Amino acid sequence: MLNPEDKLEKFLTINSDEAHKKVLSLIGDDAIGYHENFGFQWNRFNKLQLDSCNGSSESEDRLLNQSELRPEDFRDKVILEVGAGNGRFTEILLKFGAKVIAVDFSSAIFANFNNHQKYVESDKLICIRGDVFNLPVIERAFDMVLCYGVIQHTGNNKKAMEGFYPKVDGFDHFEFGDHKSLEKSITNKTAAIMVETIMGEGGIKVIPDWCLKELRKLCNKKKILLILDEVQCGISRSGDFFAFEKSKVKPDIVPIAKGIGGGFPIGAVLMNKKVSNGMTPGTHGSTFGGNPLAMAVGNTVMDIVSNRKFLNNIKKLSKYFLSNLDHLKNKYPNIIKEIRGRGLLIGIQLQKDQTKFIQKLMDNRLLTIRAAENVVRILPPLNVKKNEIYQALKIINKVCLELK
Repeated sequence: MLNPEDKLEKFLTINSDEAHKKVLSLIGDDAIGYHENFGFQWNRFNKLQLDSCNGSSESEDRLLNQSELRPEDFRDKVILEVGAGNGRFTEILLKFGAKVIAVDFSSAIFANFNNHQKYVESDKLICIRGDVFNLPVIERAFDMVLCYGVIQHTGNNKKAMEGFYPKVDGFDHFEFGDHKSLEKSITNKTAAIMVETIMGEGGIKVIPDWCLKELRKLCNKKKILLILDEVQCGISRSGDFFAFEKSKVKPDIVPIAKGIGGGFPIGAVLMNKKVSNGMTPGTHGSTFGGNPLAMAVGNTVMDIVSNRKFLNNIKKLSKYFLSNLDHLKNKYPNIIKEIRGRGLLIGIQLQKDQTKFIQKLMDNRLLTIRAAENVVRILPPLNVKKNEIYQALKIINKVCLELK
């Protein structure tokens, strides 16, 4: 194995305010914003998802299963971990005996550094905050590169995919609303059409009712399944228990998660009777599936969020929020292009990149997250109060005024 010191021209270890300032000068002001939301989150809850903290082997199991490698395959290897965050997988790599160069664009790298001080001090770990496309290293400096659960958080997915494995086979992607191209591409090997009822990462795009109905007709005609992904927009987020309810469409499969646990990790897949006939005993297993605590939490959350009074309140708050955001759009047309969303899944599409806007919101204690098409994504808790929405509107107005 090559000596790490022979491979690396320069590394910046994050262990001081001075180092922090140097990194900020490397990545530029426009890199701050969305990434800082992540940084805030991981530094506040710095041990979240670490196996050593939650007493499980979930991260280790995922790493080994997905990579199809053994622990000994990592021993004495120099590994570049891209998008290392607070060190969920850094911890596992170090445990296996690797030397890790952990890189993250956000300040979450500070949490990683603090979580693994003993490895930093023994030169087993180097933490860098910066752009992976502009690292101060020579070519072929590493034995292995790990990039796990990162691509979806990049601002330029096409660039981010360069040099990585091809995308997962079996999926064809289509432009929003392009039914003709979709139908032409269906063959006798097509199994299903899968869409988010309200696209989250895609820019808070609400699939129109007529579109969902046409997709249902198309699936019936071609004898394929309709899968409506409600992981983000379901469980009362839209003001209805499921976002697809308004269209009267009945999907064959519905993946759900996130909201069903109210912050506790739970996921589930709903399916109709015909599809469920294929799920015979032994065809699907889950190490942590159906654990009693998760089911108890989910049961309680379901009782609350499925209540008609609770759902009506979401619709009432949504109307107030969206109407006031429309007012801000008319007030600041050079900044806000469009207001999107339904219920409490809301998007503010800006006229230009949203990074600085998100950062200024956070500076004023309003946390948001980015989505595609320059959209600022707002997902308040479902039990948000009207006066809290009012405070959020005041902050958004203040930021618009500053950027005017």
